[in-house]
Amino acid sequence: MAELVAEAKAKPGALTFASAGHASPAHMCGEMIKRQADIDMVHVPYTSATAAMNAVLAGNVNMFCGPIGVALPQVKAGNVYALGVTGVEASPLLPGITPLAASYPGLVISAWYGLFAPSGTPDSVTNILHDEFKKIFAEPEVQPTLLALGLTREWVSGSDLVQKIASDIAKWRDFTAAANIHAE
Repeated sequence: MAELVAEAKAKPGALTFASAGHASPAHMCGEMIKRQADIDMVHVPYTSATAAMNAVLAGNVNMFCGPIGVALPQVKAGNVYALGVTGVEASPLLPGITPLAASYPGLVISAWYGLFAPSGTPDSVTNILHDEFKKIFAEPEVQPTLLALGLTREWVSGSDLVQKIASDIAKWRDFTAAANIHAE
């Protein structure tokens, strides 16, 4: 990562980063790297993470910040180098690869999934759903599937999920405003 930043500082605006589309997580990641490292790179949006990775492989762009499931086969094949991971901690899928947040605090981009029920669903029903899904996600045979997708299990209660949603909305609202990213 240090070499990429040094090259970008030596050649402002000459390096490019691919994304899976305007305002996608990959776009946000590239913009966060630009802001945190104080470098200038050109965003090149593609229609998907796979198309963005293919652009890196073809040499059409310099880098791509994308889903580990898309990048991992190319890293393992030696076709691309992993410069960092965007989680808070290192990924078990890429041992030895440091989280970008270690050098750039706050550079954390993660996907998460929530289980939602319609408003007004009785507590007795939501409690059953909560307990049963928590059991399923704790089963040892489920863990390899989650890991293969680049997901780690983090179970939060409904009230904690509401806070996480509010926190993420505020984070991305503030970031997109500061980075001048608007919906197209």
